[in-house]
Amino acid sequence: MPKRDQSNIEGIESSAKSKAYWRNAEHEKGSDATKNWTEDEFPHRGSLLDIDRRDFVKLLGASTIMAGLVGCRSLPTERIVSYSKQPEGQVPGISQFYASCFTMGGYAYGILVESREGRPGKIEGSPIHPATLGSSNHWMQASLYDMYDPDRTKAVFKQNTPNSWDEFMHDVRKKLDRNPGESLRILTGTVTSPTLIRQITRLIELHPGVRWHQYEPFNDDNSMAGANQAFGVTCQPVYDFAKANVVVSFDSDFLFSGPAHVRHAQEFSAKRNLASTESSMSRHYAFYSNATPSSLSADHRWPMQPSKVGNVAFAILDVIKGNPASGEHAKEIAAIVADLQANRGKSIVVAGEQMPAEFHAAVFAINQALGNIGQTMRMVERITAGDESQRTSITSLATDMMTGKVKSLLILGTNVCLTAPNSTNFKEALKKVDWTAYLGTHMDDTMRSCSWQLPESHSLESWGDARAFDGTATLQQPLIRPLYDSRSSIEVVDLFLRNSRSGRELLQETYASSLGTNGEKAWDQWLHDGIVPGFESKTLAVTASGIVAESTSMAGDIEAVILPDPNVFDGRFSNNAWLQELPKPISQLAWDNAVHVSPATAKTLGVADEELVEVTVGGKSVRGPIFGIPGMADGTVVLHMGYGRTEGGTIASGTSASMPDVRNKMADVATLGFDVSPVWNGESLAGPAQITKIGGKYGLVSTQIHHLMMPGDEEKTPLIVRSGTLEEFHSNPSLVAEHEHKFPDDQTFYSFTDEEGEGQPYKWGMSIDLSLCIGCNACTIACQAENNIPTVGKEQMSRGRELHWIRVDRYSSGNQENPDDFVFQPVPCMHCENAPCEPVCPVAATTHSKEGLNQMVYNRCVGTRYCSNNCPYKVRRFNFLNFGDKVDKPSLILLNNPDVTVRGRGVMEKCTYCVQRINKARIDAKKEDRTIGGDEVVTACQAACPSKAIVFGNLADPKSQVSKQHKNSRNYMLLKELNTRPRTTYLGKVRNVNPVITPTKTEEHGSH
Repeated sequence: MPKRDQSNIEGIESSAKSKAYWRNAEHEKGSDATKNWTEDEFPHRGSLLDIDRRDFVKLLGASTIMAGLVGCRSLPTERIVSYSKQPEGQVPGISQFYASCFTMGGYAYGILVESREGRPGKIEGSPIHPATLGSSNHWMQASLYDMYDPDRTKAVFKQNTPNSWDEFMHDVRKKLDRNPGESLRILTGTVTSPTLIRQITRLIELHPGVRWHQYEPFNDDNSMAGANQAFGVTCQPVYDFAKANVVVSFDSDFLFSGPAHVRHAQEFSAKRNLASTESSMSRHYAFYSNATPSSLSADHRWPMQPSKVGNVAFAILDVIKGNPASGEHAKEIAAIVADLQANRGKSIVVAGEQMPAEFHAAVFAINQALGNIGQTMRMVERITAGDESQRTSITSLATDMMTGKVKSLLILGTNVCLTAPNSTNFKEALKKVDWTAYLGTHMDDTMRSCSWQLPESHSLESWGDARAFDGTATLQQPLIRPLYDSRSSIEVVDLFLRNSRSGRELLQETYASSLGTNGEKAWDQWLHDGIVPGFESKTLAVTASGIVAESTSMAGDIEAVILPDPNVFDGRFSNNAWLQELPKPISQLAWDNAVHVSPATAKTLGVADEELVEVTVGGKSVRGPIFGIPGMADGTVVLHMGYGRTEGGTIASGTSASMPDVRNKMADVATLGFDVSPVWNGESLAGPAQITKIGGKYGLVSTQIHHLMMPGDEEKTPLIVRSGTLEEFHSNPSLVAEHEHKFPDDQTFYSFTDEEGEGQPYKWGMSIDLSLCIGCNACTIACQAENNIPTVGKEQMSRGRELHWIRVDRYSSGNQENPDDFVFQPVPCMHCENAPCEPVCPVAATTHSKEGLNQMVYNRCVGTRYCSNNCPYKVRRFNFLNFGDKVDKPSLILLNNPDVTVRGRGVMEKCTYCVQRINKARIDAKKEDRTIGGDEVVTACQAACPSKAIVFGNLADPKSQVSKQHKNSRNYMLLKELNTRPRTTYLGKVRNVNPVITPTKTEEHGSH
């Protein structure tokens, strides 16, 4: 490969003026801090030498001893015992997959779980389940960590003293004999489980004094109330984005949250996938206050305060009724209504769950007026149990506890002392209850406050069931016996029914009437599929009343919105290291939450990122660090729940992380992030807020500029992401190719047409469609689960040492205060044919396979890091410390995939295109005397991706999907001018803009 020097790069010019993209404000300004970070491949290396002479000598001696052990790791002595009788159908080393269920907010997602010799492993989406369609999300992928979490509750305690299930059962029966059900309350999260509903209903029949409460901080109460207001019946919507040509969203993150978001992402992307569809590309208009994967993926975006978002919905409804458009966005509203009218029955208008009920009613009325109900959406019978709003239910429970009306309380798995409105008051009310029991997986805020503390089985250890967004009954079957002395919710409730049956028996009792005469065979088929047929919700014939009241919500100069955190949600995943370290989709923050505002609002307030502020809502205040988010609405502050905890495990409470000494400004305890519960009143739209600068800083970790690729002046920066409008691509299919860099006439480069490995049956490659990526990070967490990637902690992440093998970069164009476009770009190893990393390795640890894979030989690597310095894509990761050694927490060793090497300290690692999956396909093909199918191998990132943006396969097969995409006119190589010839390529982003709103700008094609 020719020597690459800066003069070569500076001599390259773009063939046309291109639109500049940036990663953050410092990158946009080209600040020295950004340049220094990028020019130094290993930032903050100087801190390693900030030690005294004695410690340096110690390290020097240790490094000499370890020189011959680089790439190796010490393991504890273990005893291996063979099977006395090998289980039928189980072959050591061969995985088996079982259908099961993952629940979130009470709703079911169908999953397939890999089992190796009885140990649960990688989780994938079930291809036949309506909620997943074979894809998954980051919560599903990371739920495996929760099962092996060493901080799980392991035994029964009473008043923090060890006890037993037998004693608890005796106590329950004594209570029922003495006071059968009177003043007993049961508190759960949202429930769709037919079995649990049946049990609690039966308990109430036996003991009429029993009352059931449901509460989760983020639920669909407002949508239900809006549907009731619009149609006069209790119902809920089911959307079909695969049929929608036009989508209008009002503060709705339908691609990232909600019980059907995985399906929605797949359907929505299918309508925008120009590489595989003959139909026209759909168009998305977004009115929003908070920057989300859905809003930033829209073709047209209007950030505005929450109080103004709903007003646009009423304005659109008014225009549909025949009134002329007026007001601030009159032109845009008129154009949107015209587009909707032209697509009657082929559009969807959707509102976010946090929007008030009257806004939902207006949205339902719009859909009916457009003929969408019965076409792109339908209204079905309510799937969740009960008709009472959850906020009303939890408020009445707290009131009754304070007044002494509640004598006994059983809480099943909902950490209400953290998430209830005015949670401090709820904790006080809990003290007034004579008998309390809590079933949970961790010693969290609520368990600590209850007398009986009961360990809950993980979903992969227990039998259960739940219903999906459309009512589909989904079975949850265990893949392993409980690791600890734990039980499931249905098993605990069975104790109150004076029984002690297994979860399997309880499930079979629920579905006994559906089994028929061929019961055992039907049951086995249901377990195989994970679905019980015949439970889908009935579609209702509804008509909107036409009477929709406008919102009376109060607006303010700054309006507060409280939402679940994109990773730890309401705090239930706070002790999950995978999710804590996963960069959040928009902010790219890890290990913390922050006070999110727009850059313009931060400028008005006179604060910069990481400066501490006090946010006051409704007379109550919280303190936290500010963090600006391009694309957010001005005059809006977003707070995320789930942080600032003192209970819940070593990670949740922050005791395992290195924290800056600024806690006197935020809180009195050393926890991760800050707690928003003081200002939480049960409504996401919290109302007017005041923000006051209080001085001091709190260190945040955002990976937004980590691994930045070749920054510099706009004229010299290579094209990283490329975009254009649909009209531009139709008129000029070669748009992307025309904006490749031109090379100087006196430079000699390898031909880009000479492919390596000619004649080989397999040439592995990847294609990533930037039009489809929504930045959800499911690929990152799936790669971590598949490839034994350890977490490194907040302090190491602040040094740029995160080990994720695939990252999702976010680029913006325009100015910080009003960006005009956003692009999400997943970046794994490029597997270059002319790989710059290979010739510089002194020990040939990084090599090239005949099939085109850039390989790492871990036990040969001596850690020079020359390869990382020479990689222009910044995709190689170095183990500075022994992150992979979990000997101190043996249960976490079970997380490891046995097909993938566990790397030790001093080893360089990176994406391998999931070579273990390639080899498995190779073995299967050899046994069947055939070649590997062009699309047969599916990488972990590709399998998880809900938008199907990632395609992998055999480039030597012209019929493979990846081959077709490599030949697509939108296909381009990242940093092609370096002549690395990467096997991973990209399809330029296409925006389907409405020319009435945004006239085509033909000069804006390329992107920096």
